Amino acid sequence: MKRIVTIDDATGNILSEWSGGTDQALPPAPGGQARIDVSASPDGSYSGKRWNGIAFEVIPPAPVRVLSRLDFARRFTLAEEASIDALADTNRAVKAWMRRLSLADSVNLDRADVAAGLAYLKSVGIPSVWPDGATADRRIAEIRE
Repeated sequence: MKRIVTIDDATGNILSEWSGGTDQALPPAPGGQARIDVSASPDGSYSGKRWNGIAFEVIPPAPVRVLSRLDFARRFTLAEEASIDALADTNRAVKAWMRRLSLADSVNLDRADVAAGLAYLKSVGIPSVWPDGATADRRIAEIRE
């Protein structure tokens, strides 16, 4: 039985697997993709793997980016921290975000609520330290990296 996998040329990621009769022909792969005949390979799924140009390899899971509260706080400059504290005195949403942060054991930089909290800080503005949108975007990216 013929077994074919279709890969993305740029990443090597497996896009699809196909098996069928030996006399069946597949149409050419679309641009940016390639097909590899794996009929002689041991049986098994290629899902979750990528082609490295020589062999199929398992795609490692993306790292979970979790920090302690202190390590997260250290990503802010003292000026940013002071501005956020001052903003929390008059802005209930910032105060609630700070309270929620104080209750957490850790901060996952990939969580949507962390991204939303940082985006909210940008939207309400911390003019003394983030004078414009470009500065805010750059600092948020640095904090989340």
